Amino acid sequence: MGLEEADLFVAHNLLQCVKINLMDTTSISKFRKEIIWGIVLVVLIIVAGFILQKNNILLVNKNGVTASSTEPMFNGVPLKDVYTKEVPQGATLTDAQTVIPASANKALTTSARTIVMKATQDGFNPSTVTVNQWDRIELAFSPQDGDYDFSIPYLGTYFYTVKKGEQTKMAFELPTSGTFYFECLYACPTSGKIKGEIVVLPKNARQ
Repeated sequence: MGLEEADLFVAHNLLQCVKINLMDTTSISKFRKEIIWGIVLVVLIIVAGFILQKNNILLVNKNGVTASSTEPMFNGVPLKDVYTKEVPQGATLTDAQTVIPASANKALTTSARTIVMKATQDGFNPSTVTVNQWDRIELAFSPQDGDYDFSIPYLGTYFYTVKKGEQTKMAFELPTSGTFYFECLYACPTSGKIKGEIVVLPKNARQ
């Protein structure tokens, strides 16, 4: 073999080596791509699982009450915070004055049970009011030591801020038994919200 042929032989072998190396590099690149895509797929699966799990974890509302995402809601808060079908055992009617309203008072067309609701820094008095289902209630709201408002969220009943020493009345019926929660909404004591409940006895348990 002459020098020229030897050079060609070496060059040929070098080309073969380069070709093999290129093939190996291509294979490695392809393998790396497969690994990367595999990792991406795993990450997507993990993220999807996290999102699904997040929809089922416990949420905390603005009042700090934990509630399942599947729990019934009412205007952005858990329903159980504004109304429940449950009636406390042994609940007895709240003392009230029965009044016959004047015919000119369109809000009261039948006799109503008047309940005076006082508000102070210490809370509502009474804090629990018990009535019969379908009773017509005349609520006389009377702040004692400051200006307060009054809300029964589930009924949509609201007294705008009433000045200290004044009294405002509102009449409404309670066709549904259960426990309705009330509270101050915006005009509250400096110590925070004050709350109470209206217990409505079912018709078959009228007292």
